[in-house]
Amino acid sequence: MPRRSLPLVGVLLAGCTLSAFPVLLAAQSYPAKPVRIVVGFAPGGATDIVGRLIAQKLSEATGQSFFVENRPGASATIAAELVARAAPDGYTLIIAATTSHSILPSLMAKLAYDPQRDYAPVSQLATSPLLLALHPSLPVRSVTDLIKLARARPGQLSFGAGGTGTPPHMAGELFKQMAGVDMLYVPYKGEAPAISDLMREGCAASRWPPRAACPRCRNFPRLLNRDCPVSWWIPGSASRPPPPPPEKQ
Repeated sequence: MPRRSLPLVGVLLAGCTLSAFPVLLAAQSYPAKPVRIVVGFAPGGATDIVGRLIAQKLSEATGQSFFVENRPGASATIAAELVARAAPDGYTLIIAATTSHSILPSLMAKLAYDPQRDYAPVSQLATSPLLLALHPSLPVRSVTDLIKLARARPGQLSFGAGGTGTPPHMAGELFKQMAGVDMLYVPYKGEAPAISDLMREGCAASRWPPRAACPRCRNFPRLLNRDCPVSWWIPGSASRPPPPPPEKQ
């Protein structure tokens, strides 16, 4: 699958004018003090993991401290607003996920920040497919079984995602529409809380990037990514013809 077809996990942005940040990067004195990298989700999720990996490598490369600051809540818009209002000096960065800088600007009439005006893009960091995981107590062995169960129990099954408007949430809503099922959406402040709740049977199903889910895979007897890759639930996510209905996958 081409890299461009996968949902974005994060893009490194700076809260400053578009002309200022390249100048800062070119200056030999930068960074002269610790650099904050803001993540809009709870620790342990894919965006947080990418942020910490980048912070470590930048610290090693520059000899200066780059550190992650988690500001979860409101589907990462709290973090986005914080960085937009930060001093435009290049010392406050954000791992901007698809949610806060692409999906929500299309869904919400008004945000406290402008995703194009208030940030300077630095680099795309990562893309990722999505996985579907179910609690082992469910009598489900495939996506077809899940659809049948959801149709037999309308409104009784729930699915979790790390925030409203996140790719996993949009994937779940698209799945509901394509499969003709009624499932309750449960929002969380990040993928890690959603995974933890699923493991405690707080919700029936969830969808995450593999980097967030795979460290916990041994605790899930059923990761339903083999018989039906969830990545094609994202519009335009596959460079191949549209798939058949979910129950035929």
